[in-house]
Amino acid sequence: MLKLTYIVGVALVLCTGAAIAAGPADDPPIGEGAVEAVVLGKVVKPGGSTDKVEVPFLLLKDGRAYQEEAASPLDFRPATRPFGSWGVFTWTRTAGGYRLTAPNGGTEDLPQTGRMGQASDGLRLGGAWHAGSSSDGGRSWSETVTFDGQGSYRLEQSQSMQGGGMMGGGGWQSTGRYTVAGWTMSTDGFGQTPARKLFAAAPGHIVIGAAVYARH
Repeated sequence: MLKLTYIVGVALVLCTGAAIAAGPADDPPIGEGAVEAVVLGKVVKPGGSTDKVEVPFLLLKDGRAYQEEAASPLDFRPATRPFGSWGVFTWTRTAGGYRLTAPNGGTEDLPQTGRMGQASDGLRLGGAWHAGSSSDGGRSWSETVTFDGQGSYRLEQSQSMQGGGMMGGGGWQSTGRYTVAGWTMSTDGFGQTPARKLFAAAPGHIVIGAAVYARH
């Protein structure tokens, strides 16, 4: 079986989504209509641990699949992640869900229960949602986003690191506004360039960019 590895550093996805920008004419964005599904799967963390963390996989109708792709389909260009690079697979349906195949022939199965849906236009989110992770190296991060049901959110993030007899950490919070439609969340605020991220939803979970948030 293929050992899928988790890449640390997917926090702050609300602030670091793909900026809205033009790309080469010969590599257009895939667009919303190219998406088959977003499916959650559990992957092994680095450092030799057997612990797993839940991450999103973007499945396209043409049979390609991408682990932890943060960009909205309105901005994602497959040429930036060619087959053979990290986290890129092909997929097929199975009786219980989906099977990913890596370039080396390794496979990994995703359950049908992990399939998420797109948002209806004008969706307003409410309540608090939490994401977080830790690694064997002593690094951890925690992020909570709270939606007010009126198109605004508050983002609270903290991180810490421990090792070699030293400890450190910090955190911050900020606010912004958002809109959601289809597979895309658009955000502004924080004094930064407007950004668009992949978005998907299922009972008790949402995906924003490359991170999975659970209802808090």
